[in-house]
Amino acid sequence: MLSRVDAPSATWIRFVEGQLVAADGKIVDNSTRAIIEKQLGPAEAGEKWWAIAPARTGPGFDLVAEGSGLRSHRVKDGHLQRTVETLGFVHLADQARSLALASAIYGRLADAAENMMAAGGRLAWIDDGFVVVEYTA
Repeated sequence: MLSRVDAPSATWIRFVEGQLVAADGKIVDNSTRAIIEKQLGPAEAGEKWWAIAPARTGPGFDLVAEGSGLRSHRVKDGHLQRTVETLGFVHLADQARSLALASAIYGRLADAAENMMAAGGRLAWIDDGFVVVEYTA
């Protein structure tokens, strides 16, 4: 289970009177807050602390509540890390109006997969239009 004691180097946040605040007392910047609020609002967050787990590649991140079981994350050296990512490719190019556009779309998928591999990812399995990548390091 995730705890602030086990992951002191993670960024911890919570809502206080509707305002998103970091554990160090600072107000979370607007761009980060906008991303977080797409995933979690004050009503859903409740009084819990939430840790931010950055994506291995790209700008995204996950929010994991204190006390949650860790199925797709782990704590390493005090940091919360994502251990599994998924690339979806089913219907990816359905709206492409040309072969060149469809190829470009799948090319971006291939680039994302290469970035995941460079970050230590390995193919775990492929299932029904999803490529599942695991990280062990």
